[in-house]
Amino acid sequence: VVLETMYLNPDQVPGLNLDLIKDNSMYELFSHHYGHHLVRAEQTIKPIKINEEQAALFNQPAGVLALQIDRVVYTDKNQVMEYTQTIFLTLKHDFEVVFNK
Repeated sequence: VVLETMYLNPDQVPGLNLDLIKDNSMYELFSHHYGHHLVRAEQTIKPIKINEEQAALFNQPAGVLALQIDRVVYTDKNQVMEYTQTIFLTLKHDFEVVFNK
Protein backbone atom coordinates (compact mmCIF):
# COMPACT_ATOMS: atom_id res chain seq x y z
CA VAL A 1 0.00 0.00 0.00
CA VAL A 2 1.20 3.48 -0.85
CA LEU A 3 -0.42 6.85 -0.31
CA GLU A 4 -0.39 8.98 -3.41
CA THR A 5 -1.81 12.45 -3.83
CA MET A 6 -1.77 14.08 -7.26
CA TYR A 7 -2.43 17.78 -7.81
CA LEU A 8 -3.44 18.98 -11.27
CA ASN A 9 -4.34 22.32 -12.83
CA PRO A 10 -8.03 21.90 -13.77
CA ASP A 11 -7.53 24.15 -16.80
CA GLN A 12 -5.15 21.53 -18.26
CA VAL A 13 -7.55 18.60 -17.77
CA PRO A 14 -11.07 19.90 -18.40
CA GLY A 15 -13.78 17.32 -17.83
CA LEU A 16 -11.51 14.94 -15.92
CA ASN A 17 -13.76 12.56 -14.00
CA LEU A 18 -13.82 9.14 -12.35
CA ASP A 19 -15.04 7.42 -15.52
CA LEU A 20 -11.94 8.59 -17.40
CA ILE A 21 -9.60 7.72 -14.54
CA LYS A 22 -10.93 4.22 -13.86
CA ASP A 23 -10.27 3.03 -17.42
CA ASN A 24 -6.98 4.83 -18.20
CA SER A 25 -3.65 5.65 -16.66
CA MET A 26 -3.17 9.32 -15.89
CA TYR A 27 -0.26 9.55 -18.32
CA GLU A 28 -2.36 8.04 -21.13
CA LEU A 29 -5.01 10.65 -20.40
CA PHE A 30 -2.47 13.48 -20.33
CA SER A 31 -1.03 12.57 -23.72
CA HIS A 32 -3.84 10.93 -25.68
CA HIS A 33 -6.98 12.56 -24.29
CA TYR A 34 -5.64 16.05 -23.52
CA GLY A 35 -2.73 16.29 -25.97
CA HIS A 36 -0.03 17.20 -23.45
CA HIS A 37 3.53 16.11 -24.25
CA LEU A 38 5.34 15.32 -21.02
CA VAL A 39 9.07 15.78 -21.33
CA ARG A 40 10.60 16.08 -17.87
CA ALA A 41 10.05 15.08 -14.27
CA GLU A 42 11.91 16.11 -11.16
CA GLN A 43 11.72 13.94 -8.05
CA THR A 44 12.86 14.47 -4.51
CA ILE A 45 13.09 11.51 -2.15
CA LYS A 46 13.30 12.00 1.59
CA PRO A 47 12.84 9.92 4.72
CA ILE A 48 9.88 10.83 6.94
CA LYS A 49 7.98 9.59 9.94
CA ILE A 50 4.30 9.16 9.11
CA ASN A 51 1.84 11.43 10.89
CA GLU A 52 -1.43 10.45 12.62
CA GLU A 53 -3.56 10.75 9.48
CA GLN A 54 -1.14 8.71 7.38
CA ALA A 55 -0.80 6.17 10.19
CA ALA A 56 -4.55 5.59 10.22
CA LEU A 57 -4.58 5.03 6.45
CA PHE A 58 -1.61 2.64 6.63
CA ASN A 59 -2.97 0.94 9.77
CA GLN A 60 0.40 1.56 11.41
CA PRO A 61 1.46 3.57 14.46
CA ALA A 62 2.38 7.21 13.93
CA GLY A 63 6.11 7.72 13.67
CA VAL A 64 6.82 4.68 11.49
CA LEU A 65 9.57 5.36 8.96
CA ALA A 66 8.62 5.91 5.33
CA LEU A 67 9.94 7.44 2.15
CA GLN A 68 8.22 10.44 0.61
CA ILE A 69 8.68 11.07 -3.10
CA ASP A 70 7.67 14.47 -4.41
CA ARG A 71 7.40 14.65 -8.21
CA VAL A 72 6.84 17.59 -10.55
CA VAL A 73 6.12 16.75 -14.20
CA TYR A 74 6.56 19.30 -16.99
CA THR A 75 5.16 19.56 -20.52
CA ASP A 76 7.11 20.45 -23.64
CA LYS A 77 5.87 24.02 -23.07
CA ASN A 78 7.63 24.00 -19.68
CA GLN A 79 4.29 24.06 -17.84
CA VAL A 80 3.81 22.07 -14.67
CA MET A 81 1.42 19.22 -15.50
CA GLU A 82 1.30 17.59 -12.11
CA TYR A 83 2.65 17.64 -8.60
CA THR A 84 2.47 14.26 -6.89
CA GLN A 85 3.41 13.19 -3.39
CA THR A 86 3.83 9.46 -2.78
CA ILE A 87 4.53 7.86 0.58
CA PHE A 88 5.94 4.33 0.82
CA LEU A 89 6.38 2.39 4.05
CA THR A 90 10.02 1.33 4.04
CA LEU A 91 9.29 -1.93 5.85
CA LYS A 92 7.15 -3.17 2.97
CA HIS A 93 8.97 -2.05 -0.20
CA ASP A 94 12.29 -2.52 -1.93
CA PHE A 95 13.55 0.28 -4.13
CA GLU A 96 15.63 0.01 -7.27
CA VAL A 97 17.02 2.88 -9.30
CA VAL A 98 18.10 2.22 -12.89
CA PHE A 99 19.88 4.82 -14.98
CA ASN A 100 19.95 4.50 -18.75
CA LYS A 101 22.03 6.51 -21.12
